[in-house]
Amino acid sequence: MVLSLGLVLVLTTAQLSSNSFCEEIPDRIENVREQAREAEVELEERLASDTFWQQVDRQQRQLEAQLNALLQDEAQLAEVLRNPQTPPQLVAILNAAQSRPNAINEFLNQQREQLPEQLRSRIHERRDALLEEVLQLSEHCHSRH
Repeated sequence: MVLSLGLVLVLTTAQLSSNSFCEEIPDRIENVREQAREAEVELEERLASDTFWQQVDRQQRQLEAQLNALLQDEAQLAEVLRNPQTPPQLVAILNAAQSRPNAINEFLNQQREQLPEQLRSRIHERRDALLEEVLQLSEHCHSRH
């Protein structure tokens, strides 16, 4: 899905020295856009799938169990909270869960609700980044002439 968009850039970059490359810029731009549209369709199909949401639920239950287990082990919890590599969002959830046991569930429910838009945004961000790179490469073509 999103990874295939990266292939377009690799092919684009590999052919930069080719004279026909500059002539192919419009096709490359359309190719990025088409692959993004295909990724969006695939995502919507997955979001409509019970299997997808069952996987999400299973992963959330696993994460909830891990976080609750961590809350039960004070030494390990303190270590995780002190570790500078622990993501700030995780620190906030663990701190909140110490005084509000429902904080983990609230967080997981919020994440589940936001997941579709987050995935759509990733596709759009990747598409936009690839289009920007292709356009920068096209500027190289114009500067050579």
